[in-house]
Amino acid sequence: MAFKLCSSKSSDRIMNVIFILSGLFTLCVLIIILGYILVKGLPVVNLEFLFGNPIDSGKSGGIFPMIISSLYVTFIAAIMLATIYNNFNNVNFFTNFILYNYSYTFYL
Repeated sequence: MAFKLCSSKSSDRIMNVIFILSGLFTLCVLIIILGYILVKGLPVVNLEFLFGNPIDSGKSGGIFPMIISSLYVTFIAAIMLATIYNNFNNVNFFTNFILYNYSYTFYL
């Protein structure tokens, strides 16, 4: 016979509290990291940095090509996801929305 330390309702409450506390801890760490990045990084961000081209093999200059390539990778991944999802499941509003909007952006 198994030894029960507490009832299932109590263990559910304990685990809910643990999950909520771990989520809050993770959220606090994320806020601290993003805050540090924003405090240290915002003074050097300007339009030339955002929309300029890289200089000296990416050691200085702008990050515009990296922003565009990140958007392309995101769009391609979304199209692949919608296509795979569409092949294995019924067509619904979500897959139609992704397929229409992301395929349309490549024709702009």
